[in-house]
Amino acid sequence: MKKRLLCCLLAAVIFTGSLMGLAPLSRAADDMTTSQKMIDVLKRMEGFAPRAYWDHSQWTVGYGTRCPNDMLDEYDASTGRDITEEEAEALLHEMLQDFEDEVNAFADNYSLNLTQYEFDALVSFTYNCGGSWTYKEGSSMNMA
Repeated sequence: MKKRLLCCLLAAVIFTGSLMGLAPLSRAADDMTTSQKMIDVLKRMEGFAPRAYWDHSQWTVGYGTRCPNDMLDEYDASTGRDITEEEAEALLHEMLQDFEDEVNAFADNYSLNLTQYEFDALVSFTYNCGGSWTYKEGSSMNMA
């Protein structure tokens, strides 16, 4: 819980700092992706877990990513194998794609040009808190 709170705080600081002119003035192109700097921050904040463990409401492995159901037996804490750091980073990248898509769609819906810092902060926030903040009122998107 502390890690999630720290990530949310970091996202708020990055986002607020970028609004105050601390971010580079250049604007990134559409369909942005998370920077390696942000991925490194997420990895440090989440820590590395080589075996699946129960975290609040899901099985988690690697760098705080949800362990896919079809991989639970593979990374089981008592009988499975360790996930490598390379596999964990690949899983993190895969999971971040969904959050990147949500943030990109949000920016498109509101015609926003985000800096890389702003985008990274919003992806970090979405990674830790979920993407329900991105849904428009009256949207047909499923928020479950």
